[in-house]
Amino acid sequence: MTNILPVDAQKKVWRMYRSRFVIALAIVSLILSAVATLALVPSYLVVLIAAPPVTEVSILQDAVVVDYTAVLARAQGLVQALLPMVNSTTSPSEIITSALIHRPQGVMIEHVSYVSGKTGQITIAGSGNRDSISEYRDILSKNSYFTSVSVPVGALVSQEGRFTISLSGNF
Repeated sequence: MTNILPVDAQKKVWRMYRSRFVIALAIVSLILSAVATLALVPSYLVVLIAAPPVTEVSILQDAVVVDYTAVLARAQGLVQALLPMVNSTTSPSEIITSALIHRPQGVMIEHVSYVSGKTGQITIAGSGNRDSISEYRDILSKNSYFTSVSVPVGALVSQEGRFTISLSGNF
């Protein structure tokens, strides 16, 4: 299909389409900018209303007196709680790892808990047969980390069952 319009008429038609496209693009851009502005105005107003008033503070004014007793008491409490961990010569994770590495065949560990204080205490809970639990108790008794190793009698009496071993020491 050929265009039968003369070249001047073709240029005029293309200019008309180009100007229509530019005008349509400008109108769409204006509408989008108006929508974006309307979407942001409420947020701006909220920030403007909620912002505290700006006041000048003079360095020469009296300093604000802050009661540091509550802050100091909280800091001292944290220091007292963390002091056993800091004073210990070995880390709790090292001691727990030492207790778990020496576990004999047939003993399954299900839960380990650690309590710090003047003397640390580790509780190991699990299951296994009577001979394995007794062997585990003997191995832990020989470990230099632990000052006392206690196993409830019920765990040693039953042939297969659950046990709880309490380990105490200076850690």
